[in-house]
Amino acid sequence: YQLGLGGILADDMGLGKTVTTLAFLEHLRVQNKMGQVLIVVPTSLTYNWVSETQRFTPGIPIHIFQSKFQDQALDFMRDNPNCILLTTYGLLQEQAAFFDQVSWQVQVFDEAQNLKNISAKRTTAARQLRARFKVCLTGTPLENHLGEFYSLVDLVVPEALGSLSEFREKYVSPEVLNLEEIRFLRLKTKPLVLRRTKSEILSE
Repeated sequence: YQLGLGGILADDMGLGKTVTTLAFLEHLRVQNKMGQVLIVVPTSLTYNWVSETQRFTPGIPIHIFQSKFQDQALDFMRDNPNCILLTTYGLLQEQAAFFDQVSWQVQVFDEAQNLKNISAKRTTAARQLRARFKVCLTGTPLENHLGEFYSLVDLVVPEALGSLSEFREKYVSPEVLNLEEIRFLRLKTKPLVLRRTKSEILSE
């Protein structure tokens, strides 16, 4: 965040990616640096984020975006300079023009594997949004092929991995991946991806 980059929090499921994110936002809020935060989630997780926010960071105002009440969302953000607007991937795609008019400080994409297809409409909507800092939360940053990983990294740090065509040529198209190229990719993305497994931090 301080470097003006973005990142992927890819901890195992159950290690508290939501709480980690809220702690980060609270750290910004107490310094009055949080600004307007957009959190995009699958519909099923909407109320989980609301309850976690109210439980762990009650000082952060949070509002659920609804298409029919866009004026309410704007009023809420006007009244709360440090706040969270919560929306779903479906609404992000449908109401892209609304979200594009706000100067977001932080954008959080929960269960970010929803954006693994770089050519999908919802991914395009997420990529077009502007923010000082974007972070993806996902326990599975890579499911089927490295092109999905490219989609997430390029969302949070555009052009960090070069052009899509070059990346596909090296990492998606070949029948056999070059081991040196894989090592280089791991080295290059290491500062942008934080992944911890349960076994690694069990003692903590």
